[in-house]
Amino acid sequence: MGFKGAWVRPHPGPFVWNTVEPTPGRYDWSNVDSQVRSWQRQRVAILATIWPFAGWDQQACHANQPPAPGIVFRGMPNRLYAPCDQQAYTAWLKALVDRYNGDGVNDMPGLQYPIRHWEVANEPELQGPPQSDMTFFQEGPDVYLKLLQLSYGTIKATDPNAVVLPAGQAGMLQHHTDYWAPVLRGALGLLDLGNIHSIGGSEVFYGPQYRSWLDQLGFTSLPFWITEALAIKFASPGQPPVSDDRQAQSIVTGYATDFANGAEVIFNIGAGGGGQSGGSSVAAEITFNLMAAIVGDFATAQAINPTAVQFTMRDGSTVYALWNDARLPSSVTGTVTVTTHRGATSQTNAAAVTAAMPILVQAGAITAVPVGSKSTIGP
Repeated sequence: MGFKGAWVRPHPGPFVWNTVEPTPGRYDWSNVDSQVRSWQRQRVAILATIWPFAGWDQQACHANQPPAPGIVFRGMPNRLYAPCDQQAYTAWLKALVDRYNGDGVNDMPGLQYPIRHWEVANEPELQGPPQSDMTFFQEGPDVYLKLLQLSYGTIKATDPNAVVLPAGQAGMLQHHTDYWAPVLRGALGLLDLGNIHSIGGSEVFYGPQYRSWLDQLGFTSLPFWITEALAIKFASPGQPPVSDDRQAQSIVTGYATDFANGAEVIFNIGAGGGGQSGGSSVAAEITFNLMAAIVGDFATAQAINPTAVQFTMRDGSTVYALWNDARLPSSVTGTVTVTTHRGATSQTNAAAVTAAMPILVQAGAITAVPVGSKSTIGP
């Protein structure tokens, strides 16, 4: 996916056991190093997805099991089961984390800053038709939980400062939560962040629903990231597409709602992504860039009511996201700057502000921020 800004989550990316260790015991870091150097030249942090599959390893104990149905990412073997040789897998994973942890020992030559964030596989509940065109894993939640536990322990032992995410949960439908509930219950105390995806599935990108679900499972203090977010394009099956303008509005209302519910970072799929779902509309991209420019560096986000969120910026200024005719708190007075979700900007008295459409309201002195493409929004 294209990116500029603070973060990149390459997908599938180069952190693939199959391509780094094409034959047992021989590591080839050339492709990984090349891509890491490119991202570091652009000064972006990396969320690295670990793909725990190697063709020779899969053959060792899964050769008689069915190959992966549906679409499999390029570079992966044709079977996507848990590693047969756990010792070989953990040796590779340790070498991977050690090469990019920035401790000065065994590091990639020229490493400028460490990779700290590691995501253990991707959407393991998607295992081909009929639920998905894609296959990312071919085993049940009990097996993925063991893989997560093994990977977490290896990563943390190699880099105690690492941040470990589970694979992105594909959504909040029943077959998603049925798979993930036993994984998360078994992983209590083993995760640094929750991880949810919303590819056109929710106008609020599942943030409030996922927060409530994590709380029910005992993760009441666990922050979460939305590592794939795409504006909803169809309100329900068989219905006309959601308008470009409504998609744009959902960027303001959905992202603000998610941040107020504890999402720390949201990765925007953007106009060029989305796979079979297609990318977001140009209008949604414009609104995303606008919101990234105005609230991309917030320190805290707090819901005032269901249609109003207050962002406190790192410089101490305040921005309000308002929609559905919401008004500013009475404590906000004087002249404010109002920006609609379409980018129209005006200055008006705080008492006169009413959000007939989603707006961002900057209170106090405003420093102009250029609007540019970002792949993420978050503190």
